[in-house]
Amino acid sequence: ADGNGELNFNEFLLLMRKCDDARDAADLKLELDVVKECSMASEEVEGFRQIFSEHIDWKGELSLDTLIILLGKVVEISAEATEELARMVREVHPQGRDVARFPQFLQLIRNLTRDNYRHVNDLAARAVRDKQKKAARS
Repeated sequence: ADGNGELNFNEFLLLMRKCDDARDAADLKLELDVVKECSMASEEVEGFRQIFSEHIDWKGELSLDTLIILLGKVVEISAEATEELARMVREVHPQGRDVARFPQFLQLIRNLTRDNYRHVNDLAARAVRDKQKKAARS
C-alpha cells in the first residue's frame, strides 16, 4: 500500500491473494479437524479429494447441482431428496451457501454415511460388489 487512500490494481491483487490465502488456511484447518473427528484414513481422504477435484468449478467449489448428479449415481434423487440435500449442504457451509469446498464435502460425506442417507451405504456396497463380480468375470 502506498498510503494514498486509493487501491491500485497491484494492491487489489495483493488483497485478493491475502483473502484467498486466509480462506485456504481456514479450509486446511477445517479439513484436518474433520479428518481427525471422522477418523478417516489418508487413503480415504485422498479418494474423496480425487472425486471432489474432478468435479469442482474454477472457484474450487462443488455446486449443489453437481452433488446431486454425483449422489444420483448411487441413490435415487427425488425433488424431496434434492431439498434435503440442499439443506444438508447449507448446514455444513460456513455462509449457508449451496456449494461445498473440500472440507464441507468431507463433512457432507460423513453426514450422509453416518445417517445412511437414502440407504447410500447399502447401495454403495452393492455397487462395489457388482463391480468386483464384473472384474472377476473379465
